[in-house]
Amino acid sequence: MSLPLEGIRVAHLGQGAVIPELCRVMAEFGAEVIKVESQVYPDFMRRGGRLDGEPNLNNSAGYNEANRNVKSFAVNLRSEEGLSLVRDLVKVSDVVAENNRAYVTRSWGLDYDSVKEFKSDIVYISSNGFGRGGPAGEFAAFGPNLAPYLGLNYLWGHPDDVEPMGATINHPDHIAGKVGLMAVLAALDHRNRTGEGQFIDMSQAEAGASMLGERFLEYTVNGHDPKPRGNDAPYASPNGVYPCKGEDRWCVISVMTDQHWVSLCEAMDREDWKKDSELNELSGRLNRRDELNQEITKWTIELEPERVMEILQSYRIPSGYVQNSLDHLADPHLKERGGYIELDHPVAGVHTYPGNPIRFSRSKAIIDRAPLIGEHTYDVCRDVLGISDSEIERLTELKSIGY
Repeated sequence: MSLPLEGIRVAHLGQGAVIPELCRVMAEFGAEVIKVESQVYPDFMRRGGRLDGEPNLNNSAGYNEANRNVKSFAVNLRSEEGLSLVRDLVKVSDVVAENNRAYVTRSWGLDYDSVKEFKSDIVYISSNGFGRGGPAGEFAAFGPNLAPYLGLNYLWGHPDDVEPMGATINHPDHIAGKVGLMAVLAALDHRNRTGEGQFIDMSQAEAGASMLGERFLEYTVNGHDPKPRGNDAPYASPNGVYPCKGEDRWCVISVMTDQHWVSLCEAMDREDWKKDSELNELSGRLNRRDELNQEITKWTIELEPERVMEILQSYRIPSGYVQNSLDHLADPHLKERGGYIELDHPVAGVHTYPGNPIRFSRSKAIIDRAPLIGEHTYDVCRDVLGISDSEIERLTELKSIGY
């Protein structure tokens, strides 16, 4: 079975989330991704989220999830021999992917302007916090700090929250990884047609801000300054998260149309609502949303959240329940679709990981474990760079590789 990205090689100079997640998807669909890292200066994700709490660069949950299928090339970028090896890797690669501050790759001689001098058709993606240039172009950034910058934390919470909230996942760096992947594929297609490489400047903050377009338009078109509104929506009512039977169990309900409203009345056996003409239109339901939310809570609190979903889905009402991790692992739909898979890692052991959500009719993603640090160093030297065993031994003794 051929994979869509077979024959593409990626020199992976990234860390954290944005570039590893981009490269992981490319690797799972056939690209050869070679991650340049070092035992002395490892990807910071190797140091956090350890599966058993013990210090071990090969036992990080976050790293092992984000770096599946890639090859680990341990190189000392503080040595000229190490830098020369990475330049040689770039010469035989199709893509360079990195998310360092601009001065870092410049100091290595591996920024785009330097690389295009010896590899003119390279597709080079750089994704730092704020993008290249501008007053913030050299700022240090971290995913959780970018969400407040673009306004997400301000808008996330409820109107009566005393401080901005925000989520612990889906920071702008995660969004930029997905958007950046699309840009890389477009640039590769352009190169196939023209022979030209190019530089992709992928600002993580701007990628996150692009998801808030309607909030910008709410101000620029309608003159309304958007405020936090919790689960309320101007286009749906009732619309919210409701407590259910059990400890910390919740369901979600969105009545998007007048037909949904009629169906909700039938599902809850509320003939009085159906006869209330004010509630037959969205404007009336919005005016009385507090009252409706209270009544719905009286109904949901007596039912388990799965049962609420079953009842309302039988009436074609958008609904679900708030799943925790155990719910996810037991979810029959995710199980049947392969939404979760098991991988056996030589240090971390057997654990459950998210599958790849992309389903091609002709090509199935190949998912393998994350590498041990430096696991593929000698293979890359020998098979990709054509270095002899004696030279590999010399470079190892100099701590230029395997370091």
